[in-house]
Amino acid sequence: MLSNMIDFNKDKSLKILTSPNYKELLKIHDHTGFIGLSQRGDHQKTEYGFSRPDMVGIFLLDSYIYIPRSDTAINTWKNAYILPIGPIRLSPSQRLQASKSGSSLSPTSYFSFLMAQRITAEYRIHRESLKQVNIIEDSQTQLYELFSKEFDKQIIQNQYFNTLNSEVLTRDERNAKNIWLSRRHKNFVRSDFFLMESKINTIRLQVEAFRKSYDYLIDLEFTIQRRVAGTFPHLGLANDFRLSVNQHQLDGINFIPLGSKKGGKVRAGLYNRFENDNVKNFAQLAKDIISKFGTVNKKVLIQPVSSTNDPTLGYQHYLQKVALSDKKYLPSEKTVFEVDLDRPQEAQYILEHIAHIMGTKDTVFVFREWVDIDTVYRDIPDSPYGNPKMEAYFRDHKKMICAVDFDGFLRLEDIYSGLSRRQQVLLDGYSTNSAGKEFFDSEVFSQLTKWDDVWIHKMGFTIFAFNDFYFNEIKNGYSRLAEFLRNEILDPNEDRF
Repeated sequence: MLSNMIDFNKDKSLKILTSPNYKELLKIHDHTGFIGLSQRGDHQKTEYGFSRPDMVGIFLLDSYIYIPRSDTAINTWKNAYILPIGPIRLSPSQRLQASKSGSSLSPTSYFSFLMAQRITAEYRIHRESLKQVNIIEDSQTQLYELFSKEFDKQIIQNQYFNTLNSEVLTRDERNAKNIWLSRRHKNFVRSDFFLMESKINTIRLQVEAFRKSYDYLIDLEFTIQRRVAGTFPHLGLANDFRLSVNQHQLDGINFIPLGSKKGGKVRAGLYNRFENDNVKNFAQLAKDIISKFGTVNKKVLIQPVSSTNDPTLGYQHYLQKVALSDKKYLPSEKTVFEVDLDRPQEAQYILEHIAHIMGTKDTVFVFREWVDIDTVYRDIPDSPYGNPKMEAYFRDHKKMICAVDFDGFLRLEDIYSGLSRRQQVLLDGYSTNSAGKEFFDSEVFSQLTKWDDVWIHKMGFTIFAFNDFYFNEIKNGYSRLAEFLRNEILDPNEDRF
């Protein structure tokens, strides 16, 4: 851990943070005070040119930690805190020896030597995986950012939904509908571009085939081939939008075709980065927003607004239990997340959970004024089909603090929600802080962390990766995080899972 190579996951298992090369490793040890057993007499450090093939394994098995005390300068070596050494050591002649006295050919030494070889092999595999993760993330992020700009240009700027092909809408409504469609496609490709194992005709594989061709231009269709006859839309959208991409645009990015290959280690590496950076950063940003705009600067309701596959509906808020039955990651009782900064650990759990949803789903999270729903609307009877108390809250409170999804903040006029029974998103203005400022006031907004510095990694995850890396633990685990979310936030009725 002092080498900054490992840390602990929430379940106490180890996770690898970085993999320094030998030279970097030795420099770190000079700084942190790692001293190998063979150098304990004169404190000599191994020369940087030392290239024993199992050096990393030997280091891990032949090390203890030297922490000198700062309260005494007398014989600092004897007055240091020294953690126990591993099972092998290197003699001054660089021959492997057992930690206990005996021949270097003893079974104990031989067994330790095999351990060192195994650890080194695993370390090298990890280094190669890390290198592969770096290459893939850089390549696919550049591809995603190109597509992201083109979606905005070809859908929003070019007004894909316009007065000729759309129902009667105001100018702001048409613009919001185009923003919805652009983000709908962005959400799809951010996971598609990082999905390596797929054997179906994904958008990424279409782009890679085009890159190898002699064609200059391609109009990408967001459909995939069924294994039986026919096709179906990737997004389930009833429109014929196609994205035009040319070879010149691909020439301008560092895009590397990946083909179809196993990518379990890469996928795990990408998820670790997402969890360590995006999730933690978003939780902190959300707390900053709540402390400035929340009720008594402490509390908010966060409304999950899901993107539908229907251009006439856009974003909707699911209030009916039947609509929530396949959305187990959302709260089903109040249908909103309640965050109270006076309960910091629980607030952290909820905000990190929201970030995980944002990393997978095309969901907008609307920050709203906190109200004690059960007290204010206690006279409204419950219903087995909908949520009349929440319906009353949304009728009475139509102002928002802000709204955010994986692509950043959305203004009020950016959120398109078509007319529907019970589930339309009702918004007509902004809440203000104690100084009377709205969220997007330049004085307020400029003080917040910029979105690209919060949502650092652009990859998205399929629902399968979401389950594998995160939600299966919430459904079945016994950590404080899992039990809190499962029993207090998502649904006290565990049969729902």
